[in-house]
Amino acid sequence: MILSQLIEKRNWDGLDKYLAHLSNSEFRRTEVMLRKYLSHVDNDLFWEAYLHLLMFRHQAFLVCILSIENLAKKDEINFSCDGALTLSQWALSTIPADVPKMVRMAIPLLTTEKQIDGLLHLFAMDNEREWISILLKEDTPLAFYMLFKALRTIDDHSITLRCSIALMQKNTDLSYNMACILKHYFGINELKATFSLTLQPYELSYLEQNYNNFKHILTGKRPRL
Repeated sequence: MILSQLIEKRNWDGLDKYLAHLSNSEFRRTEVMLRKYLSHVDNDLFWEAYLHLLMFRHQAFLVCILSIENLAKKDEINFSCDGALTLSQWALSTIPADVPKMVRMAIPLLTTEKQIDGLLHLFAMDNEREWISILLKEDTPLAFYMLFKALRTIDDHSITLRCSIALMQKNTDLSYNMACILKHYFGINELKATFSLTLQPYELSYLEQNYNNFKHILTGKRPRL
C-alpha cells in the first residue's frame, strides 16, 4: 500500500503529492483507508501522520482522531508527547473552531481518567467549567464520572442544576441515572422528576471513591461493600 509506505517513511511531501492527484471518489476511499491504517500505527507515528493530514485538508481528515481507539484500549496513547503537543499548538492556532469537535469525537473512545484528563489539557481546556461543557454532551460512564468530579470541584449549585436538566433532556437511561445521582449527591431539590434509580444516603459516599464504584451505581447496581 503506497499510503502506508509514505507514512512509515514519514515522506510527507510524497503523501501530499499522492493525495493531491486523487479524484474525488478516490479521495473518499482513501479517507476510509487512512482511518483504518492509522488505527494500527504506534503513538508517535499517529500524531505525526494526523498532523500532516490535517495540514493537507483538515475538513476531510479531522475524523481521523477516531483512529486512537486501538491505542486507547491498549493504554498506549500519549497526550503529552512532542507529536501531540505540536499538533495541539497547530490546531489551536489554525483551526480553533474545530478543536471541540476533535475532542468530542475522541472522548467516547478513551478508557481511563488519565486519558480524558490528558486530552482536555492537551487542547488547553484547563478549567472545570470548560470540561463540563464538553463532558455534558457525552453519554458514557467514564465521561459522566469526569463530569461528576468537575462538578464536585467547582461546587456551584446553579451549574449543577443546569447540568441535571440538560441530562434529563438527553433522555437516555444513563443520562437519567446521572441526573438522579446529581440530585441526591448535590441536593438538587428543584429537580422534581421521578427516577427509576434509587439511592440510599449511605451509598453516596461510594460515588466519590473511584470510577468503578461510580459506574456500578450509575448502571443501576448496588455498591460493592
